[in-house]
Amino acid sequence: MKTPRFVAVWLVVLAGCSGSDVVGNGNENDNGNTNEAWCGDGVAEGAEECDDGNDSNTDACLSACSGSGDCCVVNRCGDGYVDETPVGAGWQVEACDDGNNEDGDLCRGDCGQDLTVCGNGLLDQGEACDLGGQNSDDPNAECRRDCQPSGCGDSILDDQLGEECDDGIDNSDSLPNACRTDCAAPSCGDGIADDLYGEGCDDGTGNSDTQPDACRTTCAPAACGDAVVDTGEECDETNLDGATCATFGYTAGTLSCHADCTYDQSNCHSGVCGNGIIEGTEDCDLFELGGQTCQTLGFFGGNLACSVSCTFNTADCFLPPTMPVGAPCLTPADCNGGLCLEEAGPSHFGPPGGYCYEFCDANGGCPGSGPNGVCLQFGGGASYCLEACDLANPACRPGYSCESVGGVGVCMWGFCDDDVQCTVTGDCETDSASANFGWCVSPPETCNNAVDDDFDLRVDCADPECNGDPACPVGEICGNIVDDDGDGLADCADGECNTLGLCTGEMCTPLMSASLTCGDVLTGEANDQAGSAAVINSAECVDPETALPGAYFTNEWGPEYAYVLTVIQPQEVTLTVDSFTGDLDVYVIREILGDCDAHRGCFAWGGEGAGVAEVVSFTAYPAVNYYVVVDGFQGTISPYDISVACASTGYEDCGNSIDDDGDSLVDCDDPECWGILGCTTETDCANGEDEDTDGAIDCADSDCAGAPGC
Repeated sequence: MKTPRFVAVWLVVLAGCSGSDVVGNGNENDNGNTNEAWCGDGVAEGAEECDDGNDSNTDACLSACSGSGDCCVVNRCGDGYVDETPVGAGWQVEACDDGNNEDGDLCRGDCGQDLTVCGNGLLDQGEACDLGGQNSDDPNAECRRDCQPSGCGDSILDDQLGEECDDGIDNSDSLPNACRTDCAAPSCGDGIADDLYGEGCDDGTGNSDTQPDACRTTCAPAACGDAVVDTGEECDETNLDGATCATFGYTAGTLSCHADCTYDQSNCHSGVCGNGIIEGTEDCDLFELGGQTCQTLGFFGGNLACSVSCTFNTADCFLPPTMPVGAPCLTPADCNGGLCLEEAGPSHFGPPGGYCYEFCDANGGCPGSGPNGVCLQFGGGASYCLEACDLANPACRPGYSCESVGGVGVCMWGFCDDDVQCTVTGDCETDSASANFGWCVSPPETCNNAVDDDFDLRVDCADPECNGDPACPVGEICGNIVDDDGDGLADCADGECNTLGLCTGEMCTPLMSASLTCGDVLTGEANDQAGSAAVINSAECVDPETALPGAYFTNEWGPEYAYVLTVIQPQEVTLTVDSFTGDLDVYVIREILGDCDAHRGCFAWGGEGAGVAEVVSFTAYPAVNYYVVVDGFQGTISPYDISVACASTGYEDCGNSIDDDGDSLVDCDDPECWGILGCTTETDCANGEDEDTDGAIDCADSDCAGAPGC
């Protein structure tokens, strides 16, 4: 009988175990010999590393044979068996054993932990993060408890990550009022109409505040009142869709829109230029300027007018000149439109180097010098602009001092302390007892040495100072075509005459019908009415109480209208000119030698600001013509009213030996009486004329004693 082949194989296997029984074979030899060593008998013998007497592979000693044929070996990490029972020092309970000692797979290389557990602080397969105990589902945590990073869509609001909301799987980019998939809150412009957020529509980038019928950028539906003309609307607020009054056949007016977005034609009409109403495209109409002025149109000043075509006439508007206020000067030409207070003048004293100044404008401003000037009024007369200075940090030129005038710093003269400061005369009065202390002084003119001794640019007999001097026995009589003073110059060629109206042409010639007397009230007058002229651009007025300079008017380049005022008995006259726009000035000229000369007969004046009534008071006597001139400052043209009120008291009676007006001057000694019958006197002490026909001219006449230049 043949032996089965599997029996031989089994025997070979037994021989390979060196006589040791295989765990799980009944723990006995095949020959029944139980005295021979075998794995599982509880005794570590031979090649056995251990033998715990059991067949468990989860304790410290493996019963299974290794792949190399060894049985009863120590349970080690990496052998594929999880050791659950440590036997002493150096052994540990294995959490896992995947048959290798590598990290990064399902079991750590030391078998110390099962890496498939989230929260172990290690980044295992399938985990995006693992911070161990720091894993959290709180807002803004870095890693969640499922080992996934915090982020939009995890149903937790991480505001520090820029999330405005987070509804997890409910986030949506299509459902109204839902948190968006980028965790942004619903908002106008995201293309979804979120009614709970007050949106009536939302077309995203299609929202528009200019396109008809579009959803507006506020997510409000197109509607009347949004300034866009939508379907069914004629207009919307100020949006008239290109229509005007002319669209409906009108020639003037303003089309507007009703609150229901239909056209409002109530202010449309067919207007006519010249009816005094600004209509259509008119800038103005007659005297109606719509509140505009030269200044609002960008000019410095002047008087705005309306043309016959109802457009603005800016011919009388002007731009500011550049006037170097306070600068040195020899003549007004050095002051670029201003005036020059000369160092060497007829009074024989003046400010160091001369001083540029100008008249204030009607509003108390400085038209040429602007903020560099300060407007000051002198003695109730004319107002002048002088150089401004900083009281805390004065910087006036030598010979001047920064003085406080009404709390405002002004560079004032009268403070020279060295001859070198007097660039013309070379002589500074330093004697504190002198009336001219602090001024530059000049000597009187010597009338026969061919030298301009007093530095006034007039030599010998050409200088009015020499009138009556033995070297110049006869002053120049202006207008007789004779060289009366023998200086080779006759009449207007002579410096004694060339500033008079007779020579400059600045004389008024009133109409015969332009007469005034006590009680007259004239309305609707105008300074450019028929009979007006535009030849007087300046006027020099003498104070009737002192015979000293009182006011000097310049920039009177507007038209002037003149009246002749007469009285039948002495009167205290009060003229009132009002109801005008712009700046009209009024001055009164006493007739001298039959002339209305603004430079030698002016003795009363107004000079108020723009729009302020001009009130002028003076004494008038019978048999004298008084010329009342209404002139346009800086081109002013305006209608006005004028009235004459008279009182028979308060004037100087020129023959009763009483000081009637209380000025300490009696009868013919009072300048008011000069030229009056019985008080004929020399009224101008520097014009080369013998007004009182007493044979003595100007300073040679005792009437001129004490007058400037005498």
